[in-house]
Amino acid sequence: MAFTKEQLEADLNWAVTQWIPGYTKVHQEIQQIIDYLLGKSTVVAGFSEWSLYYERFTVDLLSQPLVWDEGDKKVLELITKPAVFKVMAREFFDVLEERIKRHPNEDLYCEAIEHLKAYKLDEEQLLDLVIGKSNNGAFGSQSSGYGNIGYEFFDSAESSKAIGKYLVSVYPKFEKKINRYLTGYRSNSFLIYILRHSTIDPRPFWYNEEEGKLYLQVNNVVNTLTVFLDRYEGEAYEAFQHGEVYDYSGSGTYNATKYLIIKKMAELFPEKYYQEQLSFAFDFLEKANAASVQKDYRGRWNGNAVVIIPNAEIENEYTRNSRKRFLVDLISEDLFVYDKVKATEAIIQYFTNAESHQIPVEVYTTTDKYLAEKSVDLLAIVLGKYKGEAGDNILDSLLSILEKYDFAAHYDKIWAITKDKYKGIRFKAIQTLQKLLGEKAISQAEVLLKTSKNADQRQFMALLLAMIGTEKALQILNDALEGEKNDDARDVMLQTLGEQRYTNVTEDSIAEMVSSAKKRGKLDKPVESWLNEAELPKLKYKSGKELDAETVRFVLYRMSRAKEIRPDIEAKPVWLLIDKQSSTNFANAILQLYLSKGGDAKQKYCLTLAGMLGDNTLVDTLRKQITEWDLNKRGKMAEYAVGALALIGTNKALRAVELFSRKAKNGNVMSMASQSLAVAAEELGMDINQLADSIVPDLGFEGTFKHFTIDGEEYRAFVGNDFKITFFDSDNKKLKAIPKKASKELQNEFKELSKELREVVRLQSGRMERYLITQRKWKSEEWSKFFLSNPIMFVYAMRLIWGAFDSQNQLLYTFQCMDDGTLMNQNDEEIELSEETFIGMIHPLSLSDEEIDFWKNRQYESNIEPIFPQLHRPIVKLNATDVNLTHSEILQQVPFKAQIRHGWGRGSVGDGGMIEDFRKYFLDGAVCAVLDVYNMDVFGYMENSTFGDVYFIEGNSYRKKMAFGEVPPVVYSEVMSELQQLVPKKTEVEVA
Repeated sequence: MAFTKEQLEADLNWAVTQWIPGYTKVHQEIQQIIDYLLGKSTVVAGFSEWSLYYERFTVDLLSQPLVWDEGDKKVLELITKPAVFKVMAREFFDVLEERIKRHPNEDLYCEAIEHLKAYKLDEEQLLDLVIGKSNNGAFGSQSSGYGNIGYEFFDSAESSKAIGKYLVSVYPKFEKKINRYLTGYRSNSFLIYILRHSTIDPRPFWYNEEEGKLYLQVNNVVNTLTVFLDRYEGEAYEAFQHGEVYDYSGSGTYNATKYLIIKKMAELFPEKYYQEQLSFAFDFLEKANAASVQKDYRGRWNGNAVVIIPNAEIENEYTRNSRKRFLVDLISEDLFVYDKVKATEAIIQYFTNAESHQIPVEVYTTTDKYLAEKSVDLLAIVLGKYKGEAGDNILDSLLSILEKYDFAAHYDKIWAITKDKYKGIRFKAIQTLQKLLGEKAISQAEVLLKTSKNADQRQFMALLLAMIGTEKALQILNDALEGEKNDDARDVMLQTLGEQRYTNVTEDSIAEMVSSAKKRGKLDKPVESWLNEAELPKLKYKSGKELDAETVRFVLYRMSRAKEIRPDIEAKPVWLLIDKQSSTNFANAILQLYLSKGGDAKQKYCLTLAGMLGDNTLVDTLRKQITEWDLNKRGKMAEYAVGALALIGTNKALRAVELFSRKAKNGNVMSMASQSLAVAAEELGMDINQLADSIVPDLGFEGTFKHFTIDGEEYRAFVGNDFKITFFDSDNKKLKAIPKKASKELQNEFKELSKELREVVRLQSGRMERYLITQRKWKSEEWSKFFLSNPIMFVYAMRLIWGAFDSQNQLLYTFQCMDDGTLMNQNDEEIELSEETFIGMIHPLSLSDEEIDFWKNRQYESNIEPIFPQLHRPIVKLNATDVNLTHSEILQQVPFKAQIRHGWGRGSVGDGGMIEDFRKYFLDGAVCAVLDVYNMDVFGYMENSTFGDVYFIEGNSYRKKMAFGEVPPVVYSEVMSELQQLVPKKTEVEVA
């Protein structure tokens, strides 16, 4: 028997637990296959793609053909069904190869083919598979002609016996088919074997007909010489002299491949053909600089620039260039072996005549291999004519060789490259100069910085001096700054010199900066046609002096240079002196003008200006605009606006940023919000969660109350359980509203406080639910300060159930906060929090059913309505049998019509802008839930958009899927319970 029951059951277990866990339907199909092989059933139903893929492994169950028994026959019956064998052929012949290697002297191939013919497989189709010409893709297609068998079997004397005997045995029957293959240029090993094991004449295979004319097949001539040595010497030489190779690309390179024939003949008959080989080689190298591209699959050098090649030409372009690279390198090596002196002369001429993009990088290595340090002057020829269009791989190859030796005499060529039109190439050049020269590069960099007419070169000289970074280099940059007209070069200098250049800034020093910019011609016209400085609200210095129009234009000009949502380094000193209290109107005007012009990303500096100079009055406008851009697929603009919102820096602004870190359609917007919060938190010396706590307002209350008097009578304001401001008089009597005799000013104050309260609660409730899911913990002292002393958070303290945890995150006890601030445990005992404990909201997964019922009843009896589902939230517990699963099919093929809840952001985007998945992060990004989607592009879901698998990964890992048993139980429960809501009600789905 070719297999055992235990072996098959082990295969099934592997498929279920490791290969495709979670695919229950496929597991059932695999079980059908196993039952069939074990004789438990006589029929196997249709297969899905995965179970069909599994069938490939059944081929491994086969014994070697000479001892195939009933078990092997069942395997053959299974895999030889036409639809199955179409995808099984490769695996079958791979296994056959292994069997042949184990039994090299047996006629296993003929035996195997005879068995296959017994299952009504067409012999000619089997032959197609063997020689790699099958249309079904087992080893290639007729267009590619690649054949696994042809390449891997015929060069091995051991394994070629069985296959060779089969091919020779069928040659008379399929002579025309085999001959057609033998005349192809990919038939090297196949032809060699046939020639060695038959009496056929090889010469008909030397030529192949193309477009009504016979063309030389170089490899077949070489193969003939390899097998028969001198038998066909004369005919081979005649073919070399007069034969023509078909030029598939029109480059003229193909005919040069005849070098392989004369090279082979020189190996066999050196006295007769060696000189002719060398003559051919020198002649080819001399003419080998015909235009071609080094290694560009999509572009072609046309003498001026790289142009796009139509798709139909790409293969020929690459074939032509790879053929030339091969020949140039091969011939160069041959010449160096023959005569270094003459080879050097030939290479010098070749390097001199060819452009850098025409020379294969392999020739540099060959030159270095045979000439070592003497190759420097030769390679310097190429370095001197190098242009960025040739690609950075050429420059990297040249420098990697030259840097092994002393090539100081040629450093001038690297200096010349610093003005190349490609930025990346310029950067490589200055990196090399810094590495080679260090401080010695300063003097030449200074000269070029001051005298070069090439603005790009001046910019990179500034960057080189910045990279060197010595006191002398920085002084040169400082001295050159005011005279440099190119903004890119100046920006490099400014970023290098840093803010120390602008210490002790005054209004007079700002005036000097403005005057300098004016002299450089930077203030001749408005930055934007629609930004008229004279029509904008006035900006004032802290001294009260207004900024004139020219200074405002300077600010706008410099801010337009900022690449990110942050102040420009040269404009930043102005902000230090501007009166922020009077700048809001200016900020609002800039923002409104910018939005009215459509919000172009190129003018995003307007958002930065609004953030730097604005206050709370701009928050609502920006928040509304962020939402609009986010929903209308202008995610990048929404990101920029979030950054501007963070620049405002008020608690209200940061609360809005915190909301976007949790709720946004575009994941990048959430990421930007989180980054902005992180920056603000870092400046304040706290983490993001602590920052979010700190920006919850206290509404001006003292603790949980706000005391005030009306006509000498004392009153108190309190935030009630319904998050509305409640009033008490001096007798502690609850009032329906603030007394009517209160002043208009006081009434308006509480009206504004109520409005702010509603806004805070709207943001805070979502944040608190997220903390429940992520199981955030507070130190007991921090919890008491935040929840028992803040009038808004005190309501959350009363309406939620809490747990005290030790340092190992083990639950010690649960408790509830009463309206008088006392904390009561489940036994109705008043407790005090110890300094060592951590406090967090209780998730129902942490409680027994009895404990959940107790606290539900307690809240009901206390007439407390949960702010959000806490104890009532649905939970999904992981089955013990599913701990090793890595994905679930809970939403497999469910139409994407029901929207997933907030917190899910777009993940990977594949080819053609197709969205591959949605992602939701937990535990500060440590765990990520991934939900695959199909047929959905970046513009939104389509009619056939569906969900796919759901799984978990560690952080941003794209490969490491977590076993469900590794996922924190709360995270698993939250994701699965949420996704269950999207399953159509009539569909029964078992959660994995």
